[in-house]
Amino acid sequence: MRVIEVILISIAISLDIFSVMLCKGSIINKVNINKLMKMGIIFVIFQSIAIILGNLAINIPILKHEFNELGKGFAGIIFIVIGINLLKKGFNNEFIEERLSGIGTMYKDIVSTSLLFSLKVFFISIGFLILKANILMISSILISISTLSVILGVYLGYFIGYEHKVKSYLVGGTILILSGIYTIFRF
Repeated sequence: MRVIEVILISIAISLDIFSVMLCKGSIINKVNINKLMKMGIIFVIFQSIAIILGNLAINIPILKHEFNELGKGFAGIIFIVIGINLLKKGFNNEFIEERLSGIGTMYKDIVSTSLLFSLKVFFISIGFLILKANILMISSILISISTLSVILGVYLGYFIGYEHKVKSYLVGGTILILSGIYTIFRF
């Protein structure tokens, strides 16, 4: 798997967390850099654990044989299913009541959001590893892009609101579905 493919899929999955953070940023009364960095660290920790668990899952002898049998089709299906999930979120377009709160009140929401996002990262990392991508490359690209998405999402949400979340869900979902189809036919 080439670096550009890992980058595109990482951007697509990170648009999910970007959308969530747009909503979180739209309800804070002040952006605090230190607290924002702590939020980024929470995401990095959960994503790192998810990628490590994905690597462990794919290297369990029984599962390794099954993943080799399923191969590229399974990786493509993972990308497509997560892409459909993002499209569904985009079309739902839940209304969010914008009311001011401090960034500190978001920490428990951030932990639960990190856990849910890490589940997607777990499956994406399995898809990458099935396609024989380097785990260090996956980790560095995915974690960097996701952390940047958290920070940019909060900042842009603070300044422009959450109205653009639908677009990011739709773009991310479309990229993942196209990547899944491409993966099935290319690899």
